[in-house]
Amino acid sequence: GVRMGQGNSTSLTPEDANAIKQLPGVQFAAAGAQTRGQIIAGNQNWSTQVQGTDVDLPQIRSWPTKYGAFFTPQDVSSAAKVAVLGTVVSGILFGDDVDPTGQIIRIRNQPFKVIGVMISKGQSSMGQDQDDTIFVPYTTVMKKLQGQQNINNVTVSAVSAEAIQDTAEAIRGELRIRHKIGSPENDDFMVRTLEEMASVQTETTKTMTTLLASIGSVAFAPPNP
Repeated sequence: GVRMGQGNSTSLTPEDANAIKQLPGVQFAAAGAQTRGQIIAGNQNWSTQVQGTDVDLPQIRSWPTKYGAFFTPQDVSSAAKVAVLGTVVSGILFGDDVDPTGQIIRIRNQPFKVIGVMISKGQSSMGQDQDDTIFVPYTTVMKKLQGQQNINNVTVSAVSAEAIQDTAEAIRGELRIRHKIGSPENDDFMVRTLEEMASVQTETTKTMTTLLASIGSVAFAPPNP
């Protein structure tokens, strides 16, 4: 699929995400607003990423729940204080193989009801533990945890692999119209496909390998006689 680049820009809005959903070639789209917080349950606590997202995320990432269910469109529209836990967070707060559905956790001293736990995804290609996270409605992050008007990103899936590049271009064009941008050089957003992200990671790996090889050749060069 297509993923919006996750940067520090705050120019994206929920209306942008809704407009992207209507574009030809877009299958699913989920607005995102992230933060971090100390999560408390009883006498247990854990600091983790709080991912504000929309109802389409499980479909975009093919990520079902292990216990309970993901939140609903009504939860998003009402900025409900509901949370779906990653397995790492669930295990730390409630114990391994324990269903915490219905329990109350506190995020920044605000009570949230646990409505589900995602199945384990393990590490991402970038080495991040995907299970060490909590999902809540993006509107809840915006209105009740961050007090912000903008979203951080939009995660999108295309209808097919062949449609990815055309869909990415359609997103760029739509955002330029909505943000009144006349030239690509003035873009206040980034659009990255997974292929582009993988390419960047591959080039970074090659650079680091070359650098390490250079360091190694220096470090292990035989001493001058």
